[in-house]
Amino acid sequence: MTLWKKIIEEKLDEIDLKILNLLITGRELTDEEIKEMAKKLGIYPNKLKDRIAILRGKRILLKTNSALVDPVKLWDVYLIVFIKAHLSPPVVGVEIDYPRGWTEIIDRMNKAQKKLRIDIVRQAYTLQGTEWDLLLIITAQDLREYQEFAENLIKQGWVEKMWSFRPLELKSKWFFDPTKAPPATGYEKNVKRPFRYLK
Repeated sequence: MTLWKKIIEEKLDEIDLKILNLLITGRELTDEEIKEMAKKLGIYPNKLKDRIAILRGKRILLKTNSALVDPVKLWDVYLIVFIKAHLSPPVVGVEIDYPRGWTEIIDRMNKAQKKLRIDIVRQAYTLQGTEWDLLLIITAQDLREYQEFAENLIKQGWVEKMWSFRPLELKSKWFFDPTKAPPATGYEKNVKRPFRYLK
């Protein structure tokens, strides 16, 4: 399935895609939206604005003016990729320019993306205590796009092996939800009560 087949399957048109891109790149929280949300929460609009500013200041709310889009619904390929990397030459005398650390590895991945004119790496994590060194979250239009990217990295000589997997789908439902927040239920019992005894 290609990206566009997926778009057709989801019954999205050009306007839908424009709306999604507008929401991702920036949506102002208008006074009307703030009033609506404040009413649902049972607080004053100014109090809600203050709380949003605090959450933004703490970097808990990373993008208060943009919408979160489920990548599994829109991209044909959503992969979690493990990479085992050589940070020093495995064979003495082999002339390969090995990366000298994680920043250089990320830089090389970005260069590989630019060379291929694709933008597929969404997140990158270093791993400790496992045989794997790097974890990537990747979205692509199709598997060919990912394979091209992976081959480009492997040709550089510092990747020992790559392993990838996808979220599980059962009965048209993905077992994947990147947008959850802890529930407010249980706050009184688990957070407020212990502090009352300190007064």
